[in-house]
Amino acid sequence: PCALHSPHYWEHPESAEDNIVAYVVKMRQRLKEMTAWVQENMKTAQQNQKRWYDRKSTERVLKPGQQVLLLLPTSDNKLFAKWHGPYEVMRQVGKVTYELFMPDRVKKHQTFHVNLLKEFQVHQTPVQQLLICNIQDEEVKEKFLPSSETQFRAIDLSHLLVPQQEEVAALLDPTLFSEAPGFTDLVQHEICLKKDAPARQKSYRIPERLVPDLKKKINFMLELGIIEISTSEWCSPVVLVPKKDGSLRFCIDFRYLNSLSQFDAYPMPRIDDLLERVGGARHITTLDLSKGYWQVALAPEARKLTAFRTPFGMYHFKV
Repeated sequence: PCALHSPHYWEHPESAEDNIVAYVVKMRQRLKEMTAWVQENMKTAQQNQKRWYDRKSTERVLKPGQQVLLLLPTSDNKLFAKWHGPYEVMRQVGKVTYELFMPDRVKKHQTFHVNLLKEFQVHQTPVQQLLICNIQDEEVKEKFLPSSETQFRAIDLSHLLVPQQEEVAALLDPTLFSEAPGFTDLVQHEICLKKDAPARQKSYRIPERLVPDLKKKINFMLELGIIEISTSEWCSPVVLVPKKDGSLRFCIDFRYLNSLSQFDAYPMPRIDDLLERVGGARHITTLDLSKGYWQVALAPEARKLTAFRTPFGMYHFKV
């Protein structure tokens, strides 16, 4: 092997400078060709992706003054997103971008892509007929939570004939269709815990524009005797959920408290069994309690477990 390589040891080597220059020129040419090839393939891939995306996409145009919802990541986990708003559209910035007015943010005016926006739909409450029937002789006096005024549910019987409307009106009980929630003292709701460990959770942020509505709901529940001021070591966060009619539903996140509560194995009826029982009926009547979860009192020892914090103080439920 050494004899085969020995002639090369004495050969005059080529200039190192010429080799480096040729290498750099060749590499630049290869990079130029590779860049053109990559850009061509990227353009083809983008066209394919756009063609697949446009198969089910529609062009949307938002107008100034329109109410929209905004999809943003949650504060707890950036991988999850939820709808915020509604916010008002101020103007169209680009072809697919819009400027929104966000009063609950530090930066009031921000621009977002139309894919993060959707139109806010306000559901109109249907107008119904109000029928009230006074019953003179009442065997059992209904109990209601204290309230400054009594409202009655509107019952629409326009689909019936006049004689049929009179017959149904004779059966209607004003207390049965009242908006004021009833109250029973026959039973009390108890909360039995698996372990005696106080649960004090961090409160959720409430937008400033919703604070007045929250104050009204707190005063309403205090007036009815639903809640009272609390000094409990327990605390669960408040959640305001928008309804279809645009109003807010006052809720408490009791998921952690439920995880500490003992399971109640009361045998609930099966839905398929109930459907079999009413399957042959020609007429089906359903009754829905007005705020039924407020009509059963809480046991005194269980009230402290339902405590919740608001900007106006801490309260717990009595029912």
